[in-house]
Order: sequence, then structure tokens, then C-alpha cells
Amino acid sequence: MGEAKVSGSGRAVEPLVTEAGERFFAEQMRLLEFYVFVVESQIVLFTDMGARSKNGKVQAADGYLVGEMDSHNELVNEMLVCRVVDNVLTYVTELLALVYGAKPEMLRSSEQERVEFVLQFQTMDELRRALAEKRVERLSYLGFRELSEYLFKEMGFQLFSVRHDEEKAVVLVELRNAIVHNRGIIGKRAGARVPVLKDKVGKRVGAVLGGFLGESKFFYDAMFEIDARASQKFGLPVRPLRVIRRVRPVDAREASLEGLRERLRRGSEVQT
Repeated sequence: MGEAKVSGSGRAVEPLVTEAGERFFAEQMRLLEFYVFVVESQIVLFTDMGARSKNGKVQAADGYLVGEMDSHNELVNEMLVCRVVDNVLTYVTELLALVYGAKPEMLRSSEQERVEFVLQFQTMDELRRALAEKRVERLSYLGFRELSEYLFKEMGFQLFSVRHDEEKAVVLVELRNAIVHNRGIIGKRAGARVPVLKDKVGKRVGAVLGGFLGESKFFYDAMFEIDARASQKFGLPVRPLRVIRRVRPVDAREASLEGLRERLRRGSEVQT
């Protein structure tokens, strides 16, 4: 996941990323830390519930809380994955702005601008910046697949080097759209745009969506690779990534939480 490598002298070498990449990974770390907080909080709560149980029987009030947490965890997962996808979309937009800033000649196209728009700028640099902002804003409204195709056709840059990764990203963006625009229900338009969702129309996103850790790691790794290729191809300035901090291994904590949750579920059934 883009962890720092070790140099010949034994010192950790921080990975190099663009300005857009640095902001992306900072936000990813913030989301991961929140997720770890949620997991740790539930572990503490479930441990206390277990201590209050008698002969394997969970108290009624505690059993109710276990059921409520189970029902709300899906919503928490939806919100977190949605934020991850939002972070990815913002990253791609910011990366485009960096590319146009470094390579203003890429703004050339057959598109025409009104004379009034051009005359409001005093220098060519101001005009280039305004044109870049206008182009980036327009591209941000494209669908993710259409944006990927545009980057390849107009810039010669393949957003995802592996076709399967691009398809997965398209699905996750579509699920994010269902969360934001359709109360988390997969609609007919989503099924028409993404064939793998066709038989999921009418179902909640939670029935299809993977866990936060898996989806987050997928984009985390993909953005490192994209950022490295983009900085090299377009000559973008890079800087050491300093936002990766040590977070307690969450995979093991998830397993511990699931074990506690299952024991409390069984205790609640016995109580009932």
C-alpha cells in the first residue's frame, strides 16, 4: 500500500507523490483512522457486554444493542466507501489541473471561446489558467468510464493500466452514485450503464458493496501507481509523502471484533 521502502543505509525512504497525490493519501489516512476508531470502540463495548453476561446469557438491553450495531454497520460501510470514491474523483480532477498547468499546450482543441471571455484576461498565463480550470470543471462531470477514455484519447494516458481494475473502479463509482442520488438503491440506469449490476437493480448497495478495508486498499494501491505514471509522463513535480502514519493492524482487530460479536449474538439468542 505504498509503504516507505528501506534504503541501502537502512533508513526509510518516503515514496514520492504529486501534490494531488499527497492530498489524496492524507484523506485516505483520515478515513482509515476513523474506521479504526469505530472498530476499537465496538471492541471495547462488546468486551464490556461480555463481562456483564451471566452463564453465557447476554442481558436484554445488551442484546438489543448488538442487533442495532449489526444493522447500522452496513450504513457506516456505505458512507466510508462513498467517501473513498469521492476522494478518488477529487484526486483525478486535481491531477488533471496539475497536468494542464505543467503542459498548457494540451489545452489545444477545436473548441471555440467567446471573445468576451478571452478579453477579460490581461496576460496569456491568466488565460491559460482560466482555460485549464474550465476544461477540468467540464471533465469532472463526465462519467468515470468516459473520463478514462478521454484521458487515453486526448492525452495518451491510461488511467488504469489493468483493465480489470478500471472495471472495478467503474462499478464502485456507480455504487457511490446510487448512495448519493438514490438512497443507496441500485437503479435501472446503473444496471444499464454497468452490466454486472443489471441483476442487482432494486437492491441496496450494501448487498453488493465490499468492505471498507478492501475497497480502500484497492484505490490506495491504484492511485499510487497512477500518480507515479502521471508524474513521470507529464513531468509533474513530486514531494515525499509524509502522511502515512502507523495505524494499529486493523485486520486482526476486525477478526477480534467479529469473534466478540458472534459470541454476543449467540448469548442474545439464549437470552431470548
